[in-house]
Amino acid sequence: MPGARLADFRMGDRTELLVEYCLHSLAFSSRVPRQEDVGHDFVCALAEPRGDLLWAGAAFSVQAKSDTSSLVFAKEHELQWLILQENPFFVAVGNKKELRVDLYSTWQRARAFLQNGSRKTTLEFAPPLVVGRDVEVTKDRTGQVIYLGKPILSVTLQQLLDLDQLANARKVLRAWIDVDRRNIVSSGVGIHWTVGPATYETNVSPSLDEVQIGLFWNSQNLGKCVENFVRSAALLRLTLEASRAPGAPRPDPVKIQTLESVMRAWSEALDPGSKGSLKEHCSLVL
Repeated sequence: MPGARLADFRMGDRTELLVEYCLHSLAFSSRVPRQEDVGHDFVCALAEPRGDLLWAGAAFSVQAKSDTSSLVFAKEHELQWLILQENPFFVAVGNKKELRVDLYSTWQRARAFLQNGSRKTTLEFAPPLVVGRDVEVTKDRTGQVIYLGKPILSVTLQQLLDLDQLANARKVLRAWIDVDRRNIVSSGVGIHWTVGPATYETNVSPSLDEVQIGLFWNSQNLGKCVENFVRSAALLRLTLEASRAPGAPRPDPVKIQTLESVMRAWSEALDPGSKGSLKEHCSLVL
């Protein structure tokens, strides 16, 4: 509108500027023009220090918010947008009074959709009603809630000027990008399990020594499950053969024999290229 702008819009603009400054400290980030904004406010690549250079690292996207009100995805195109994210997706909440940005991971969305399918989905900043239950179906069974938990990062502009705190923030963000990325890739190739940290603390890299694992099965996925199984078995057999190098521990012959028996039982599902590799390198004819 000529000569004016809604005050609420201006407040949102200032939040995006705060988030943008913080992201620029951690990553190469590009603001998405409003004409092209379909949910991402920033598209980023982690900035990885290498000597006197900053290398472009893993890609991720960020949506900026001014508060912790729930994010609701109800329409089919909204749900598909959330389901089909191919890069790690974070939500940043800017606190202008404290010049602080809190960054939340949404990695649990992979588990939510594998477990409950495509239904109205709420990203909730409040703690879960039951401790440890990060994904919950609503009482009427028409929706689901993903509890985002604590922020993975909470940093002020002043803290990002400290090189040690900046390095730690990059390390934490990189670890959470890896968590989300692994689940995206697994889901994309039909490996229907999710893996993430059982617990974590803000501003501390998550540990995968204790993990929460979700396994999801459906009769419609049988073909892909078999394909992944036999291909993984072939890769394991080839890797065991490669470990016969001088000085390497000898593979257990009983385990190899059992593995080959399983592969023979499922050989019709194995592709010709994998069969050729097994014949060439392991003298195994299937």
